[in-house]
Amino acid sequence: PAIQMTNYAEIVGKYTGSTTPFRIPTPYWELHYNVTPADSNAAFSMDVREASDSGEKTIRTLTWREGKIPDPREYRFFEGGKDYYLSITANQLKEYRIIIQIPLKYIRDT
Repeated sequence: PAIQMTNYAEIVGKYTGSTTPFRIPTPYWELHYNVTPADSNAAFSMDVREASDSGEKTIRTLTWREGKIPDPREYRFFEGGKDYYLSITANQLKEYRIIIQIPLKYIRDT
């Protein structure tokens, strides 16, 4: 059956940079992103990195290059309970929007 997901974090920008580390409290999670190019030379890449006391490692590199139309993508990560951060490289973009989602079933009712 389909697992209901809920938004955990949203990052919106158009420049190169890195997020601060964030903890994923669930055993798996999803990352959705959409790139809106400013022109045909637009490029976007993002390293999903695990941050730990023993060092950092790249979990996945996501790349979008030279398009003229918005391009939504989504990825699933079957690991969690750790700290992660995103290292983003952006060129000639109007905007990028990144949404991190976690399974609703792991969130207690308050």
